[in-house]
Amino acid sequence: MSNSLHTKLQFWDKPYQQAEAMTFIKAMKQATPGTLGEWYQLAIELKATGEMIDDCAFCIADDGQQAEIGFTRSQTHQKKAMLLRL
Repeated sequence: MSNSLHTKLQFWDKPYQQAEAMTFIKAMKQATPGTLGEWYQLAIELKATGEMIDDCAFCIADDGQQAEIGFTRSQTHQKKAMLLRL
């Protein structure tokens, strides 16, 4: 999912090295989702294939009253309906 269309609005340097990605994944595994003022990011994969097709990041404001959320979907899965099961 690392192409210029998807990465132009992201915070990381391009290209994003695999070692950096692994460090980031480890940090997200140790983070607590919903911590006020902190971003949390997760991958979304197709259950049938395990292919990562999307990512979602969110941050709840320090006051706990507002949140920001963002999605990036791989080009091959854009414009397709998706059901999210939690």
